Amino acid sequence: PVAILAQVLCLAMVAPKLPTEGEVEGLNVQAEEQLAKGRMLEAELESISAMKGQLLAQLEEQIREKVTALTELNKYMEEQRAILRQQDELLAMVVPVLMARREG
Repeated sequence: PVAILAQVLCLAMVAPKLPTEGEVEGLNVQAEEQLAKGRMLEAELESISAMKGQLLAQLEEQIREKVTALTELNKYMEEQRAILRQQDELLAMVVPVLMARREG
């Protein structure tokens, strides 16, 4: 019986202590605070994600506008090159005639 009593006392000293009602309440409050923080972070994340989506859409639109402008500029430059080629061809025909008149 003394050995059993010693074992029970030993177990009682080593066994984990159950939390009091106040400690449980404190843990519940902490858990609720953490949950509220988690919800706030989740809402912030959703807001950031929405802003990211808007910014990406704006960026895509700006890129489309720039591509369109560059395409139009490229077309204009090609037209200008064609005009310069025609002028070069005309000059190539006119200059010899003018030089011949001048000498003649």
